[in-house]
Amino acid sequence: MYAFQYERATDPQSAVAKLKADGDAKILAGGQSLLAAMKLRLAAPSTLIDINRNIAMGLTTQAPGAAA
Repeated sequence: MYAFQYERATDPQSAVAKLKADGDAKILAGGQSLLAAMKLRLAAPSTLIDINRNIAMGLTTQAPGAAA
């Protein structure tokens, strides 16, 4: 794989700020094939921004009136 920087966003605003600062950055949120594509040299982002631990679950929405 290529060399890349790994950063963990702590909230949605920091994730957006990191994306704006590095136009080649990609979001890492799990359930995707980005790492596989990087191993095959099909993708080479300069920075991976991890939103798994702190904000990914907080970004999900629920329909009004739906059971929790």
